Amino acid sequence: MVFQSLYQPVENIASWTRFWCALDNGYLSFWRYPEDEMKKEPVVVIDLRSSACDEVKVIPIERCPYPNSMQIDVWIPSENPEMLDKIRQLKFNELLIVTFILENQIIFRILMAADKKDEMHKWLNAVNTSLRTLTLWNPKR
Repeated sequence: MVFQSLYQPVENIASWTRFWCALDNGYLSFWRYPEDEMKKEPVVVIDLRSSACDEVKVIPIERCPYPNSMQIDVWIPSENPEMLDKIRQLKFNELLIVTFILENQIIFRILMAADKKDEMHKWLNAVNTSLRTLTLWNPKR
């Protein structure tokens, strides 16, 4: 468990919000505060089984000036054609939050950042180990 910042575009302005994050049983869960973990539902949950990539990767500083940044792409199903049309019409910045749309699924890029470089590397190792384990036991994604 560690603090992570999540990238959230707000009206075409980059916004990074700090959350308390836990990795458990293939899920990344985010809360506003550490004490919320025992009392509240997470505000964001990422199921690593939905990953569209083999690993979480460091984002080079040339592409993302926010320090200690990482990215993971996940598949998000959408049965709502209106939402898909809206997404298709969006203008994306260089970080490409939505990277691909296929029929009724979207590949969504999630950007997160650790407070310190050593925390980023520990987090990368933990999440990538979880991804490898999930892939080993659930080869069809």
